[in-house]
Amino acid sequence: MEYYRLLLGPKHCESSNHVQALLKCAYPPLGTNPDDFSRLQAQWPKMCFSKDGLDAYFRPRKEPIGFQRSDDSWDVARKLLSCTCTDCRGQRNSTPGITAEPEGARTAIVEAKNDDTWLLLPILVYLGKFHFIYRLLRSPIPEKGPHSAESYLKADSGDLSALFGTSLERKTFMSAYMDVLHMCDPVVFKLQTDGLCPQRDYPPVCRFPFWDDEKGIRQGLFGNMTKFEIPLEYLDNSITTIMAKYPGSVTGSGREARVSNPSGRCVKPI
Repeated sequence: MEYYRLLLGPKHCESSNHVQALLKCAYPPLGTNPDDFSRLQAQWPKMCFSKDGLDAYFRPRKEPIGFQRSDDSWDVARKLLSCTCTDCRGQRNSTPGITAEPEGARTAIVEAKNDDTWLLLPILVYLGKFHFIYRLLRSPIPEKGPHSAESYLKADSGDLSALFGTSLERKTFMSAYMDVLHMCDPVVFKLQTDGLCPQRDYPPVCRFPFWDDEKGIRQGLFGNMTKFEIPLEYLDNSITTIMAKYPGSVTGSGREARVSNPSGRCVKPI
């Protein structure tokens, strides 16, 4: 994945200025040097991003009626969509419709029917293919969400012909896109009323927000158990509600804090 981004990434695109901010949202943290690509390559198979962190940095907000834009109001989305590099200008000039204009594209993201459409911003920044956004905003994604891109990318759409020279390029991008999508939108754990997890089998492309795994803590009836730290943002209310009912079970502080749920398994909040 990192070789894909390095070899095919932007050379003079505005998106290259926001890769560092994106990597600072990584779980587990990449440390003081996010550009250490050997470490990044090694960590990539398990890496995901803080969706809350991505939201705070990339997601454009609706501006009030009569809003007067100033230099201070140039949010990240507006900067990205106003890029003047050759690829971005070329796609804006060749893409029909309002989404080919910076403000029109920003509005399409803000007012999209699917609330996760903004994830296109960090995904395409990571992949170094931000100029794809103008045509992707003309796809079903704003209505059905970023996960719908897989079927759209598989289709022989004439609107995509300007993006891919060969079918191999399309397949390579589609695979990379789905990987990074799941990095930006990893699994959120939920419990049913009976205390069981509703889903046990996940597609291989899914990412799990595990941090600081501790293996071999004990052997259970069905094999060895592994304990993970899970960022609080990836725990559903069905879990945090149970945790809140047992405040006396918290021991330690900071990264050492632990909250035991009724089943006896340990969850370490961040």
